[in-house]
Amino acid sequence: MEFIKMDFKAELAKVSPKLRRGANIYIWGTGHDWEHIRKLYKLYKRINLEDSVYAFIDNDPLKQGTEYYGKKVISPDEIDIDNAVVIVSLANYLGTSVIKQLIEMGFHFKSDCFDRVYFYFMLRRFSRLQFSQFENKHKGERCFIIGNGPSLKTQDLDLLKNEFTFATNQIYLAFEETAWRPTYYVVEDDMFMETKHKEFCNIITGIKFLASHKIPAIESFEAENAYYYNVDADSSYQQLPYKLKFSIEPGLVYHCDTVTYTCLQFAAFMGFKEIYLLGVDNSYSVLRKADGEIIYKNQKQNHFNQNYSASHYIGDIDLVNAGYQAAREYADNNDIKIYNATRAGELEVFERVTLEDIL
Repeated sequence: MEFIKMDFKAELAKVSPKLRRGANIYIWGTGHDWEHIRKLYKLYKRINLEDSVYAFIDNDPLKQGTEYYGKKVISPDEIDIDNAVVIVSLANYLGTSVIKQLIEMGFHFKSDCFDRVYFYFMLRRFSRLQFSQFENKHKGERCFIIGNGPSLKTQDLDLLKNEFTFATNQIYLAFEETAWRPTYYVVEDDMFMETKHKEFCNIITGIKFLASHKIPAIESFEAENAYYYNVDADSSYQQLPYKLKFSIEPGLVYHCDTVTYTCLQFAAFMGFKEIYLLGVDNSYSVLRKADGEIIYKNQKQNHFNQNYSASHYIGDIDLVNAGYQAAREYADNNDIKIYNATRAGELEVFERVTLEDIL
């Protein structure tokens, strides 16, 4: 897939008439808040945001007259108001007073001056555009979603080398024993993202779908062929018993405590009409029910490889099952078939099939 490169000035011009007439972009703020925003754009959009900036503005006399990221730092009095669009990078409690200052100078909020929220609006909007490339890319085709459960056998993966597949997390522990590699690789877990990002960034060479909520806190994060998506976790916990949403919007998924649910949403978004689960055991050595009850089971390990470093995990089983039920309901209403080809386990929401019978 093509990585669509963002033209920041052109994107902002969509909501700024003055920019469409050729005005320059000024950024108000030269501190930590700008650094964070710059890092986001460098990571997610692979651009140097300062390349679109004419100058920086700061109220601090000690910074005025200096250079910042190769651009001049000026005082508010030096702004050419008729030829300037200003974005405030400062946090809300400071940014609000600056916006008021700009309005008093003759700027118009949300036309030629913007608060820091617009950096994030544009980031999300453009992420949706990048993800739109995958919409119905596999219309009418079939795929396999590979779980990391204890029933997964590496010899089964070799059977799927000519199939479209999704895989997650530490599936790369199986790579020494199989020539198979996933078509799409997905990561959502906070702790895994933080502790294992160097591993999967180096090992996984194909297309990666990475949850965006954790990455900005990770120093020196770099990933090739990566597309970043947003996770709506709030809606997962709004009611009991759980009733979850299922997304086919570009770059947005709903959370249900298993990345398999994310893969199901991506598969539907891409247009797959037959979806097979393999290695999705849906069984955990320790379970947590919606009412907080903890259940210990006689199960030695949760994953296919004993070196899989997630033994701390407690499965929110009611939430996970609600996600699978939501996927089943969406599939039934949209002419999609989801089958469970897992060789064991406790997932009975979907019709079971035998892997050899469908290959």
